[in-house]
Amino acid sequence: MGEIHQLVLQVGHNAARSQFPHSEADIAAAVLADETRDTGFSYSGFALTAFPYKKLPTDASWTKDGHQVTMTVDPGSLKVAGKVRKYGVPYGASARLVMIYLQSEAVRTSCPTVELGRSLRAFATERLGLEWGGSTGKALQDQIYRLSACSLKFFWSTARSDHFECPRLIRSGSFAGAGAADDPQARLWDDSVTLDDEFYKHLRLHAVPLLDAAVRALADEPVALDMYVWLAYRLRSLDRPTPMSWAALKEQFGGGYKTVRQFKYKAGPSLRRALAAYPEAVVTIEDKEIVLYPSRPPIARSA
Repeated sequence: MGEIHQLVLQVGHNAARSQFPHSEADIAAAVLADETRDTGFSYSGFALTAFPYKKLPTDASWTKDGHQVTMTVDPGSLKVAGKVRKYGVPYGASARLVMIYLQSEAVRTSCPTVELGRSLRAFATERLGLEWGGSTGKALQDQIYRLSACSLKFFWSTARSDHFECPRLIRSGSFAGAGAADDPQARLWDDSVTLDDEFYKHLRLHAVPLLDAAVRALADEPVALDMYVWLAYRLRSLDRPTPMSWAALKEQFGGGYKTVRQFKYKAGPSLRRALAAYPEAVVTIEDKEIVLYPSRPPIARSA
């Protein structure tokens, strides 16, 4: 448990705020106060690669390099409300929250078909504490369409050859017709999607357990959320202290930054917020590198 978590437990939330940035203290206090221990899931591949943080042009593809793996995402077309249109690649915090919801429900129910009505609203409001209104509903709806339309490729190499897989995230779905108007609360009510068979199989085999309270605390911070998922995946598999340079960290999370120094200045706080959401994590942050230590997962997998 990190210093900030010990401080919250020993002297309280407000005292921790006097010694740490308020956002970090708030996140640590919220996670420590969680008594539900509700669990979400993410495929391990998304711990090594990720969608873009910002919106790209509709026709633009996305390439992301991770540790020994590369993911490309191509936009696609979808028929919604009687019209076929092209959707750009998924992006931002909303795409990550929708993916966590889809994966969590599929693992929880042992079924690749996921409803997008009452269950999605409950996930957004009750489990993540989001206000369900026009902007939230529309953002989630847009990312559902983008995720349904896009196609992915994963590439990796061994000593002897290069490999690739081309899974879709979503194999099929049913969306409300034109009569549902543009109200996302109505449009999503009877909608459902079915995860691709191959993706669902990989998800069941390689699901990374996440704490809902941590996802809730980082819900509007896509960089910190990616770092949290990465830490939840990486730390549990270590058997010795593992140093990682800021340059390597930039390669995975900071493609938009020109220099390592800039990335460290801008994304360092995101890393500290991700660690505030993960009390079990043992990580030291040093000037030239961070050091990862074997750590307990944020929540034990029971599914």
